[in-house]
Amino acid sequence: MMPEHFEEKTEQATPRKREEVRRRGQVARSADVVGAVVLLAGLVALKASGPALLRNFVAYAGDALSAGLRVGVEAGSLQGLFLKTAGVTGILVAPVAAVCVAAALAANLAQVGFVASGEAITPKPERLDPMEGFKRLFSQRAAVQLILNMAKVVVVGLVAVYTVRDRLPQFIPAAGTSAAASFGLGLQVIYDIGIRCGIALLALAALDYGIIRFEFERNIRMSRQEVRDELKETEGDPLVRHRIRSIQRHMARMRMMQRVPSADVVVTNPTHLAIALCYKPGKTQAPLCVAKGARRVAEHIKELARKAGVPVIEDKPLARSLYASVDVGQEIPAKLYRAVAELLAYVFALRRRR
Repeated sequence: MMPEHFEEKTEQATPRKREEVRRRGQVARSADVVGAVVLLAGLVALKASGPALLRNFVAYAGDALSAGLRVGVEAGSLQGLFLKTAGVTGILVAPVAAVCVAAALAANLAQVGFVASGEAITPKPERLDPMEGFKRLFSQRAAVQLILNMAKVVVVGLVAVYTVRDRLPQFIPAAGTSAAASFGLGLQVIYDIGIRCGIALLALAALDYGIIRFEFERNIRMSRQEVRDELKETEGDPLVRHRIRSIQRHMARMRMMQRVPSADVVVTNPTHLAIALCYKPGKTQAPLCVAKGARRVAEHIKELARKAGVPVIEDKPLARSLYASVDVGQEIPAKLYRAVAELLAYVFALRRRR
C-alpha cells in the first residue's frame, strides 16, 4: 500500500476541511473582480452625479474666490480656505465614494461571503525566505497572472484606440465650438473608454476568478486516507460504531422479548414469522404489536409464548400482512381490524372455556 504522505489527493474536500481552510483565510478570491466592479460602479455614479457635482463645485469655487479677493490674501485665510475647500470637495465626492465602497464589499461577498480571519495577515517567517519568494516568482500562478496582465494592457489599449477612432469624426467639428462643448465631448469620450475598458476587464477578471477557483479546489483536495481519518475523528471508529449498534439492537430485542408474556396471542407463519399482539380494551384503541421477528427471533418468541401460556396460532396470510405493515409498539392498521378481531374473539372464547 502506498504511504500516506505519497498518496495522491483525488477526493473532493469535505465540508470540515473547507471550514478549516476558510478559518485560516484561504478562499478563492480574485482582486481583479473587485477592481473591475469598482471601476464600473464608480463610472456609473460619476455619470449620474457628475453634472450636479461639477455645477456645485464651480459655484463654490466662484464664491470662495470672490470672498478671498474681498478679504485679501493672508496665511490664515488661505489655510482656512484650503480646509473649507477640502471639506466641500469631500462632501461632494462622498456619494461616489460610497458607491465604490459598496461595490467593493458586494464583489467580495459574492466571491467568498463573510470571512473574518486574522491568520491571513499574521506575519510568517517563511514569507521572508528568499528561496520561497523565488519559487513564487516563477510559479504557475505567477505565469498565469503575467499573461492576464499583458492581456489587460492589450485590451485596454485596443479599447481606447477603437473608441477614439469611432469618435474622431466628432472632434473636428467640435474644434470650432465653445470650450464647454469641447470639454463635454472629451469627458464623454473618456467615460466611453472607461465603461468599455471596465466591461473588458470584468470579463478577464471572471476568467481569473475561474482559474483561481480551479487551483483552490485542486489545492484543498484530500487523499482517501485523510477522508477516512476525518470520518473516524468526527463519527468514531467504524468497528466501534458497529459494535455499539449491535449492542443497541440486542438490548432492544431483549426488551421486546420481555413483553411477549403480556401478549394475548402470537400469530405465526408457522416457522418463519411470529407476531405477538396485545389488546387491552379501554387502554388501547386497537390491538398493539408488542413483538415480532423472523426465523430465530420468531422461534424465540413462540418459545416464550408457550412458556407463558400465550396462544400460538398459525395464520399465514395474516402473519405476512402483520409483519409487513406494523412495527413493534404500533397499533395494527385499520385494514386488518376484522381479521385480528376474529382471531382475538377466538382466543378470548378459548380462555373463557378454560
